[in-house]
Amino acid sequence: MAWDVTIPNTFADSHIDATSAQAGSATNNEANSKTAKYADLTATHNFMPLATETAGSWNQQTVDAIEDISVTIE
Repeated sequence: MAWDVTIPNTFADSHIDATSAQAGSATNNEANSKTAKYADLTATHNFMPLATETAGSWNQQTVDAIEDISVTIE
């Protein structure tokens, strides 16, 4: 398994237009960017782009990963 953790600033000029319209948009954009960046890696690894905005929003892959980990621990 390989992962790339990204924490975009919700209030950065590069994200503010999108994040003011929809919560979590910066995490989704960053996760999609990482998925494209590491596309070749998916042939040999299970890749998870984890992203959490500074204001607290998580992308869906991060939510899924945390849920998987918590089920495994229980």
